[in-house]
Amino acid sequence: MIVLGREAAITFMNSPHKALGGRPIDLVIASDEGRSLVEDALAEIQYRNAATEY
Repeated sequence: MIVLGREAAITFMNSPHKALGGRPIDLVIASDEGRSLVEDALAEIQYRNAATEY
C-alpha cells in the first residue's frame, strides 16, 4: 500500500501530530498500539485521497 510519496512519508513520520499524540515514527517504534494508531492514520489519508479522485 503506497499512501504517500517518499518525501511526504518522511515528513509525515517525523512531524508531530496532535491527533496521534506525537511523531508517528516514535509511536511505531514504541508499541503495537502506536503502530496501529499510525496505520489507522495512514488508512484515513488513503481514504481521503481516494475520495478526492472521484
